[in-house]
Amino acid sequence: NAVQNSARRFLGNPLPTNEVHHDQLLSLYQVRGDISAKVGDRGIIEAISPHSVKLIFVSEEVKRQIVETHENPFQKIFLVDIEAKATEGKVRLYRILVVKDVLDRD
Repeated sequence: NAVQNSARRFLGNPLPTNEVHHDQLLSLYQVRGDISAKVGDRGIIEAISPHSVKLIFVSEEVKRQIVETHENPFQKIFLVDIEAKATEGKVRLYRILVVKDVLDRD
C-alpha cells in the first residue's frame, strides 16, 4: 500500500474523464473540409497534450468557423473553449464548444 501511495504521488493526479477548459489555443493537425464530416478531424492544444487529439464540434456552425476562414486554417491558431474527454489518464477527445478568436500563426 505504501508503494502504491508513493507511485500515485509521483505520477500526479489522473486527468478527470471530462473537464471544460476555457481560452485554449488550438492548432489544427488534420481537418476534413466537409462541414458534415464526423471523422478525420484532429488538433493539438499544447497546454493539455503535445499529441494530436480527435476533434468533435458542438455544432456544424462551430466547425464552419474553423474550416471556412478566408485563409488557410492550418496557418491559424484558434482561441476556443473545449471539453476534454480522457480515459486511462490520456486525453482522447476535444469537443469544441466555442470559437472565440482566430489568430495568425507566426
